[in-house]
Amino acid sequence: MGSLGPADPYVKASLMAEGRRLKKRKTSIKKNTLNPNYNEALVFDVPHESVHHVSLTIAVVDYDWCARRALLLGGLGGLGGFLGILWHLGSSWSNGTLLG
Repeated sequence: MGSLGPADPYVKASLMAEGRRLKKRKTSIKKNTLNPNYNEALVFDVPHESVHHVSLTIAVVDYDWCARRALLLGGLGGLGGFLGILWHLGSSWSNGTLLG
């Protein structure tokens, strides 16, 4: 992202175990925006017994073909925690109480 204009962001997600990247996924690049909207699913198939042994890293990155890619936002968490958040969002959504 240049200091004079919008970014070309995309989201990268990696499934990690014991410091190694097992799988990775990324969204499409949203050109020339600071407010991207991603209606995309990044799907990882994780066996139920492995959920507590893996983590998920998520990064929002600015794509720049002529320079290094810049990290805009990043995070790391255990997959069990993410599943709890998704369950909560799903139950809130079905009850009509999401964001309210």
